[in-house]
Amino acid sequence: MYRLLIIILFFFEYADAHHSMASYTTELTEFAGEIVSIEWRNPHVVFSLISTKDKEQWRFEAESIYVLKRAGIDEKIIEVGEIVRVAANPSSLKARDALAKNLLKADGTEVILHPTSKPLWSNNLLGVFGRNTENNPDIDTISENKGFFRTWSNPGTFPKLIANLPFTKEALESRNEWDTADNFATRCEAEGMPRIMRNPHPYEFINLGDTIQIKTELYDTVRTIHMESKSSTTKLIPSRLGYSVGRWENNELVIITSHINWPYFDNIGTRQSKNVLIEERYALSDDQGQLHYHFSINDPYTFIEVATIEGYWAALGEKLEPYNCRLY
Repeated sequence: MYRLLIIILFFFEYADAHHSMASYTTELTEFAGEIVSIEWRNPHVVFSLISTKDKEQWRFEAESIYVLKRAGIDEKIIEVGEIVRVAANPSSLKARDALAKNLLKADGTEVILHPTSKPLWSNNLLGVFGRNTENNPDIDTISENKGFFRTWSNPGTFPKLIANLPFTKEALESRNEWDTADNFATRCEAEGMPRIMRNPHPYEFINLGDTIQIKTELYDTVRTIHMESKSSTTKLIPSRLGYSVGRWENNELVIITSHINWPYFDNIGTRQSKNVLIEERYALSDDQGQLHYHFSINDPYTFIEVATIEGYWAALGEKLEPYNCRLY
């Protein structure tokens, strides 16, 4: 039962890909008013309205540009001057600040702004609700024969994972030090390993011969995988992405990453040590339409035993866009 609880907590953090929801209440509050500003930017799109009820200005945070566009929502969905209805979780830290879940337009269109949300007011729906894309019918992955080396996307709006995360007592207690108002996400600080490999944005694998690059749209991050590296790692300087060595093993790409000095395992403040060692295994489906992954995380400080995460990405033909994270 204890371990099951930890796994449930792990999935809960994915309710917000870039930072946790701990700074917002669980109470769903409804607002109505006129849109007065829209900021279409990363890490999260933000809009403000003047409340019809109390004439106060409220700021609402939605998902990242990629997540919203993936759900069919673009910058034209709402405009300054529109009268809308919003369901949101108010912040427990900031006055008149909330996490937007649903938005109802004057024409009756309900826009689902968050993957944990369900329709509230309308049958005319748009956005992040029940979306799952396993393939792109315009892509013939077998004829293309790109193998591992293409852009890979989560089939759903957010990663679908199976995880075994047996946290230690020390790791769980370390979350008490987490500052929900001042952390790497609120500072637009690029994430390290292994957290960077668990986000809703697409990944691109590029074969450069002696090395493989793994790029992700999130924070424009580029990892370098040294294939069959024979060099000594004793003098390497630790970094947020660590040092990665790859090899081919029975048609799988196996990557071992060490020398990581990124202090967090997740986005809710769970600490990890500098001794963390990560093994990634990637296997291509027969039709080359899916890339299955399995991560093993060995860190006695964070986990009672080796932790595992597994899932898959799909070949949807997406392209990585500049992230351009900007502070609010």
